Amino acid sequence: MIAVVNFEKQALLIEEVLTHEKYIPGESVMPTVAYQQLLAETMPARVQNDEEYDLIRSRFGDLLSKHRRTVAEDKLMDLLGVLIEDYDRRNSLPPEESTPSDRLQVLLEHSGKTRQTCFPSSDSGVM
Repeated sequence: MIAVVNFEKQALLIEEVLTHEKYIPGESVMPTVAYQQLLAETMPARVQNDEEYDLIRSRFGDLLSKHRRTVAEDKLMDLLGVLIEDYDRRNSLPPEESTPSDRLQVLLEHSGKTRQTCFPSSDSGVM
């Protein structure tokens, strides 16, 4: 049986009753089927554009805001986090061979600030 106990409210929520066929030894109390079902619902893949990025971030946010997550939801959240980091790395950060000045310029652009607001005493053109 997979259950959630809320001691504060003195409540027991039975999420699933497993038969011997459904129980998978070695799995940490959550059957593989639940993770596969979450994958089928979410259909995670490498993020290619801002629309897909927003969908993945929204799903990640939904999972993050849950008070209690199942093992399967934690696994999905880890996967979505990797996909988000990958997209950020490919689209939000300057290439590895960028100069420190280029990296700082990207950070300023993403923050919406200007060089003058961050460095008011800098009147040279060099960052």
